[in-house]
Parts: sequence; structure tokens; C-alpha cells
Amino acid sequence: EAAKYRFEFDNDVLFDSDNQFTNGWSFQVHTPVADSWNTVEGPVELFKKIGAWLPSLTAEGLKYRMSMSIGQIMQTPDDIENPNLITEDVPYAGVLTIKSSWIAYNNTDFRGFEFIFGVLGRPSMAEQAQNFVHNLVDANIAQGWDNQLKTEPVFNFNYMRKYKFYQAGNPAGFSFDSTLNGDVQLGTLLTSAGVSLETRFGGNMPRGFAYQADPIGRFLTYDATLAPVKPNASSIYGTFSIGGTYFAHNLLLDGNVFRDVVHSVEKEDMVGLATIGFHFERPSWGVHMNLYFTTDVVDTNKVPGSPNPDNNFGAVMFEWRI
Repeated sequence: EAAKYRFEFDNDVLFDSDNQFTNGWSFQVHTPVADSWNTVEGPVELFKKIGAWLPSLTAEGLKYRMSMSIGQIMQTPDDIENPNLITEDVPYAGVLTIKSSWIAYNNTDFRGFEFIFGVLGRPSMAEQAQNFVHNLVDANIAQGWDNQLKTEPVFNFNYMRKYKFYQAGNPAGFSFDSTLNGDVQLGTLLTSAGVSLETRFGGNMPRGFAYQADPIGRFLTYDATLAPVKPNASSIYGTFSIGGTYFAHNLLLDGNVFRDVVHSVEKEDMVGLATIGFHFERPSWGVHMNLYFTTDVVDTNKVPGSPNPDNNFGAVMFEWRI
């Protein structure tokens, strides 16, 4: 696997909504796959040493990779034309982040760590980004960004582990596999833990693991693929996953951590998530599309307004190999 560049765009427009998570994007750079942390190309020596130092990321038979990315997420209430503070709906919030991840994997095993640093509030430029897009598509301009969550630093530490327990079919033709996933997030953005079952099915699938789009820090930013059996042919495959997450803390719903909380809403601690994806890859490029469906994220019994109880959205990602 060569170096890979990805651009990911996430939005809830397919669900005719501008409520809760409304938009996100990220630009990602993934190093070529290496046989050891010492031979990883690109990052400075310190980053290689971090990968070798992190627990569980050095074992026989694994490949190594790291990534850097920059991204932005934003959240708005349902009534974006109201300039006043809407306490009965989710807060206006924007986060701009820089992420770095270290992964070790092969065709059946995956381990990954990620560090996230960023800023919440006006410096995230979420207001400017949303209204720029709304101007382009002639949509309503959001009027309530003066009420967004206050400016403060954001940091998170994430860990993910995957194990592929079932594989069937012909890897050069049609095949199917199933993977168990577990992940933990700890920090000011999210403190949570989740489990899920992931499946892939299709023709000439790349070895390794499917990527879960990550607009809110829920999953790692990673590329855990290895070349398919027929590397010069197209890969066409679908993905499906289902799981659940316990949220002890969610910055976008619980409000500021380091400053007085002036706006928050009651969240659901347990949230279910299902994803459906379609993926097409060529030797030098690829496109990935996913739909995300959740159970209730906001406790509507304690939030008197009319927020969307769930947080459904779509994601599209383009990638280039160099």
C-alpha cells in the first residue's frame, strides 16, 4: 500500500435536516505501509518512536502505518433562523481538530491509537464554513452562532481494536468477512466506549479492514487496508455494521468543560449505530459512501423543544494513492 490522501465530507442533507451534527470534513494523509516503525516513511523520528512506544502496536506479523489529519465539525439547533439562545434544543457548536493516529494490523488483527487536539468555539470557524456553503446552495443562513459554546481547547485519546473472526469465498472473486470491533475514547470531546459487528462483502476486496467515517471523534482516522489479490483490478464491495456506545461525556451536548456551562441538553447515555456503505477502488484512487443511522441521542423527555432525537447523516470520501 502506497501513501494515501483522503478527503472526507459528512452531512445530514440526505435526511432533510440541519439539526444536531450538520456538517463535517477532514483532509487525511496516511503513510505507506511499513514492516516496522523504524521504516515508516514521512514522519519525523519522534512520531516513529511514539508508535513503537505505544502498547500493543508492536507484534510479529503486523504492518505499520500512521496518519495526520485536519478536520472540522459543527452542530446547530433545528431553527437556525432564530438569532436568540434556544435552550430547548442542542447548542450551536464548532470544533476544529488536528489528529494523529498510529496503527498496527494485518488481515485479521488491528490495533490503533489516536491523539486529537483542537479548539471549540469561534476559532473553529464553523459559522463561516456553514454560511459559506449555505450561500453557495442558496439555503437559509444560520442566525444564532453568537450563542455557540465558548472557546476552549479540546483534546482526546482514542483506542480501537478489531479482530476478523470469519472469512469466506474467493478473495480474488466474491468474498465475505466479519469483524468484531471495540473502542474507547477519553477526553474533553468524548468519553465513551463501544462495541460493534462489521461485515464486508464484494469482489476483489482489499485485505485488512473497512474504514468507518469519523466526523465527531467517535472512531479513529485510519487506513487499515492491504492490496487485494488482484492489485491492478477494481475492488467493488459493500459494508454493514451495527453496534452500541455508552457516552459518559459528549462535549457538543454537555457543553463547555473548562468554562461555565451556559447551554447543554440531556443526552442518552446508550446510543445504537448502524452503517451501510458502498465502496469502489481502483489502483490509484477510490470513492467511499456511507449512511449512518442512530437511535435517540437526545433525551426528548427532558428537552422540551423539537430537536431531532437521532443523529443520521451521510458521508462521502475520495482517496488517492501516490
